Amino acid sequence: MIDKDLLHDALGLVAPPEDAERLISELEAACRRHVQDGCAEVDALILALGDKTNWVRKEVTEALDKIRDPKAINPLIQALGDEDSV
Repeated sequence: MIDKDLLHDALGLVAPPEDAERLISELEAACRRHVQDGCAEVDALILALGDKTNWVRKEVTEALDKIRDPKAINPLIQALGDEDSV
């Protein structure tokens, strides 16, 4: 979850302090929406792990690493066993 103190300090550098709590709440809501909406994207990336093009699999692997969705763990482990894994 979001470190509210750190975020509050950072927002204080670019926004009036009275706006910090509102901005934090909006950011948390956006993160929740992104997680809920992101399921289809993660599923598409998992499917792309089987792409025949090496650079596509490499980019997909890096994207899944950044997203850190737990359901990508097993497909990533399986991809490591591919003959030409990245």
